[in-house]
Amino acid sequence: MNRLQMLVRLMAVLLVGLPWQIHANAGEKATKPDPKDPPPPSTESKNLIRSMQADSCIWAAPLSPDGKLLAAGTDKCQVFVWDAKTGEKIRSFGLDGGGAVGLLFRPDGKELLTAPGGAVSDYTLRLWDVGTGKEVRRFTGHTSTVYGVAQSRDGKQMVSASADQTVRLWDVASGKELATLTGHTNVALRVAFSPDNQTVASGSDDASVRIWDTKTKKELHKLEPGGSVY
Repeated sequence: MNRLQMLVRLMAVLLVGLPWQIHANAGEKATKPDPKDPPPPSTESKNLIRSMQADSCIWAAPLSPDGKLLAAGTDKCQVFVWDAKTGEKIRSFGLDGGGAVGLLFRPDGKELLTAPGGAVSDYTLRLWDVGTGKEVRRFTGHTSTVYGVAQSRDGKQMVSASADQTVRLWDVASGKELATLTGHTNVALRVAFSPDNQTVASGSDDASVRIWDTKTKKELHKLEPGGSVY
């Protein structure tokens, strides 16, 4: 088979969808696919159940712990909450400025924490009542975009990571800052509690992961994976 014949046959497959396999070896006959071969992957999303639409770029979209609610924070100072099953919008509320870079449902799903970012002068974290859309509590201390938030398994403490290079530990019930954990030399991006709530891990653009003791507030370990930790 010369090059022209191969091009003609290839165009036929692409345009008409003929179920033939093209072989590059000259003189080899085209063969039908083996029925035992698995079907090619579909480009259609057959598992899509529902689609919700916001008004701009979405920076965070967590599900509530029971999976019944979906929240989305946008770059236009808006937070939306939908019924994950029906797609009905339950609540929307605006922030003072910037976008909701981080969102976190409380363990009971009744409250939602927003972490601010963007061109704003106030980087206060806020806790909202999902049912009423009213602000419940503020967590003040960060001086730049808050990229990561996490909570202890019992829901009593929260931790946040910020572009101000700090990791902060909070008492959720009072909004009081329990500790400012310093050591990162660049933007702190991600945080997580250990299952026993005894330690916190933080990842940074300084190419390190640091482990902190939640009781002593001291750094226990510094790990260096070799690149920024997102």
